[in-house]
Amino acid sequence: MTRLLPRIVLAAVAACSASCCGVSTEQPLSDDATSTIDRRLLGLWQAKPDEDPPGDQLVIAKKKDTRNTMEVVVVGLDEDDTAKVERITFYARPGKMDLLSVGEGGYYPLRYRFRGEDRLELFDIDTDFVRQAVARGELKGECPEPKVEAAPAKPDDEMSQEDESDEKKEPDKKTCGCHLTGSPEEIIAFIEKHGEKCFEKEPFFVFRKIAGPDADEKPPEQPSQ
Repeated sequence: MTRLLPRIVLAAVAACSASCCGVSTEQPLSDDATSTIDRRLLGLWQAKPDEDPPGDQLVIAKKKDTRNTMEVVVVGLDEDDTAKVERITFYARPGKMDLLSVGEGGYYPLRYRFRGEDRLELFDIDTDFVRQAVARGELKGECPEPKVEAAPAKPDDEMSQEDESDEKKEPDKKTCGCHLTGSPEEIIAFIEKHGEKCFEKEPFFVFRKIAGPDADEKPPEQPSQ
């Protein structure tokens, strides 16, 4: 069992805000009233099932005393070998594209996709694609430019052709994130318009279901407004 929880995916998403990467939203894409308890998500999951060793085991459940809020619960060992329980709140919005909003106070949109009956994949939003949409006015938000520090100068006799080509490279735009301030309806309309282009092509985290209630044959319907 790993010692600290930041190694699991949703904690990594939350930590993303500290490094100014990724895309956050002012409001969740859905809230306790407009979200859906997606029963396909409920149960005990194994993170990174194809790695050796695999990642943490975690439980996805409905959050107590809420209508449609879900949470991830992971139990691990703290630095003093005592039990440490971490809970991460999120909202599910299954639909044309299954979406999550992770966090409290600052929200991170993710896409989730099922592979077969027991595989769950999470996709991060494509920061560059969102940055371009903000620049042309299709989305409301702020995307500050990354701060790039110049590398220390090298003597001419130490510079190789590779060094010279590296100096000409553009800064990695994905190192700086975007904060979207538009309404959930506007952001969802943008995602539904552009579909998979809004998200990275490869999942950044994979889970395997160990136990849980039987999944519904069809994705749950959205609650009526």
